[in-house]
Amino acid sequence: NLEKLEVGFNRLTDQSLTELKFLPNLRRLDLSRTHLSDRSLASMKELKGVKYLCLRGNRDLNDRSMRLLPCQESLLGLDLTGVSVTSRVGLELQALKKLNALRLDGERFGAPEREKLKRYLPNCYITYAVNTGHLPIEIFRPLH
Repeated sequence: NLEKLEVGFNRLTDQSLTELKFLPNLRRLDLSRTHLSDRSLASMKELKGVKYLCLRGNRDLNDRSMRLLPCQESLLGLDLTGVSVTSRVGLELQALKKLNALRLDGERFGAPEREKLKRYLPNCYITYAVNTGHLPIEIFRPLH
């Protein structure tokens, strides 16, 4: 009855991803920084019920990779921060009829690109993450 699975920061094989089909109640899946490829996404095609999918930090994925997303009928939320997508990702995501929340890199999308995405996905709330850089070392001084 597993509903939430976080396997981020692991190097997953395509074979291990095919095993996810045996988790029919899975609703939230975090695959952050798992070195996914187009082949990896394709291997999850039988994954049907996931509503929230985090692909954060999978830099080998791009706009065209989104055609291979599993759970296209059920997906409500998608995190693509750190993924190599452009404003064209909106075209690829139009097939996700239930998608209502999308998170992207803020630095990658200027005002014209954001407008274009909003036209492609009018019913989707899009947030843009901003990388503030590294934490200043001074905040750790009280710990010594």
